[in-house]
Amino acid sequence: MEADIQGQILGVTGRTSKSGQHQMFDVAFSDGNKYTTFDQGLANKASQYVNQQVTARVSVEQNGKYTNYNLVDFAPAGASLPAQAQPAAAGTPIQVAPQPVVIPQQQESKKFTEADATRITKLACLGSAVELVGQLVQGAGPEAVNEAMDLALAVSRKFYSEARSHEAPDAPGPSTPAEVAAVVPGVTVGVGAVEAPPAEAPSVEWK
Repeated sequence: MEADIQGQILGVTGRTSKSGQHQMFDVAFSDGNKYTTFDQGLANKASQYVNQQVTARVSVEQNGKYTNYNLVDFAPAGASLPAQAQPAAAGTPIQVAPQPVVIPQQQESKKFTEADATRITKLACLGSAVELVGQLVQGAGPEAVNEAMDLALAVSRKFYSEARSHEAPDAPGPSTPAEVAAVVPGVTVGVGAVEAPPAEAPSVEWK
């Protein structure tokens, strides 16, 4: 049985039928009832009139011990709904056009890219470096801030280099004094021991 009622649309929520094959929408109305529709277009339209006064055409049907509340149509306050169809004479077959079932497409999950891996690794290395340096400079005054920041960046670059060292094959290191002198600035080969200047913190480029 269809009837036209006045009131406000309070909200629209979607859900899946128990069989999992149909998407339905519940339109909460100010009379305390929720009216269901399978029409996604009607549900989208209703969501645009939340908290507004409307005239709704609803169908209330008793199904055993349950009462079904269905939303047939609605119009904003001041607008008229189409005239209700007259009931068919007894014995006249009623043909109902099948309604298409609209199943919302699932949003494609975001792929984990190389840029994501790089960013996460950098953040992890920086966090570990800050924690380590913070313990080392604990109790130091404000004058040590810049030095601590530089040290934390150097340590995080070292951590990052080690974390991604598996991505490139290890290159063989120098094995003779001549090879050492060729790759390390300031190192000379003499009769005695090979002397080198104090080592500086390695500079690692963050990929």
